[in-house]
Amino acid sequence: MQSDKSILQRAISLCNEACFAVALQHRRLRSTEPEDNTFVFRWWVDLQFLIVALRRLRRSAAIVGCVPVLSGLIDSALHEFDDALPSLAKDAKRRGACRRLRAKPRS
Repeated sequence: MQSDKSILQRAISLCNEACFAVALQHRRLRSTEPEDNTFVFRWWVDLQFLIVALRRLRRSAAIVGCVPVLSGLIDSALHEFDDALPSLAKDAKRRGACRRLRAKPRS
């Protein structure tokens, strides 16, 4: 069983990585890249990677909800996120993720 501290540390690490990925894809969507001349679908691929990065960010933040004292805070933040991006597929399995995090390791 993982402690609240280790869950929170992991969630922060994953959120940090996802934020960098979102920023990278946002920059690439707003710029001209060297491969644009040879790969005409580059912009669309970068858009798809942005969507993946946003989903990963949401899932990473949802892990914080596994820490009971923070679950109310993160739930309201996730609702704000979902309201801002209503077409983004939602990860409704956060509770399942919490059970997996708290489960005893397999031997």
